[in-house]
Amino acid sequence: MEVGPGALGQPVGAGSLNRVLRLWRRDRATAAPRPERLSLLLFGVTGLVYLLSGKTFFGYDGEIMYRVSESIVLRHSVQIADPIYHFNEPYSPYAIGLSLLMLPFVAIGVAVLHDPRALVTLLEPTITAATVVLLNLLLVELGCSWKRSLVISLCYAFGTLAWYYSGVLFTEPVIALCLVGGVLSLRFYQHRGEWRWLLIAGAVSGTAVLMRWDSMLLVAAPIGLYGLVAIIRRPGAMRRRALELAVLGAPIIGAAAVNLAYDLIRFREALGGPYKADALGFSTPLPKGLLGLWLSPGVGVFVYTPILLMSVIACRWFY
Repeated sequence: MEVGPGALGQPVGAGSLNRVLRLWRRDRATAAPRPERLSLLLFGVTGLVYLLSGKTFFGYDGEIMYRVSESIVLRHSVQIADPIYHFNEPYSPYAIGLSLLMLPFVAIGVAVLHDPRALVTLLEPTITAATVVLLNLLLVELGCSWKRSLVISLCYAFGTLAWYYSGVLFTEPVIALCLVGGVLSLRFYQHRGEWRWLLIAGAVSGTAVLMRWDSMLLVAAPIGLYGLVAIIRRPGAMRRRALELAVLGAPIIGAAAVNLAYDLIRFREALGGPYKADALGFSTPLPKGLLGLWLSPGVGVFVYTPILLMSVIACRWFY
């Protein structure tokens, strides 16, 4: 039965109409959702779950880093009092990064709620939820479908230690966010060639360095190497490449300078502090140490994050 002319002047029958409808439904089913809406929804759901999982646990490390923020806001000083062991006085042995990140939360808590701790508990859930969102965008950028990337992101959000660390005032959640954000920024730079993505990649790498010195090796070095390769592969003059490398590296160098200055204030020497003369060192035999880190009931990463076993199974395809 004919229902009207086709797009090319041919009659369109019921069978043709059904095929058009099937194609339309398939396109609707496979169409990518609007990234900003999905990101907002993913951030809201994960952040709400993290917040409802309990108040942030400060711990000793977190308490000391919080006290630096409190001292800066209330006394305009980085000197603190160690309320527990009275060992880390008058300066914190930890890096300045997380203390700086807490400053807005402490300042608003003092100004609005008259409680400097009141809003600090929002920091880590916000950081971890943002990491889930960026991981989802990175997976899509790497070629995953929206549905698959969403499943993987939720596995990260609720099937790894990320959920636990979202309620602990440590530096690790921030470093995870910086790592994912740095890689995503460089992917955008590869496809768009805009300098701002290099600046963002350098800035988040520098932020990770402010959190911990070892981020220079664990975050800044691999992101810097990735950025170097991306810059070299793009066509252009040597002068342009040199400028782009400067844009990427300047925030990292700046963060390292801040760390060195903070070390000089606290310890009167660069790279000093309580860990410099660590008597324990790296004395554990390597096989025993790896077995403990991987499979021990105390800290085994595969015990507490069993979803990582999938990486062992799929490493060939991942490569």
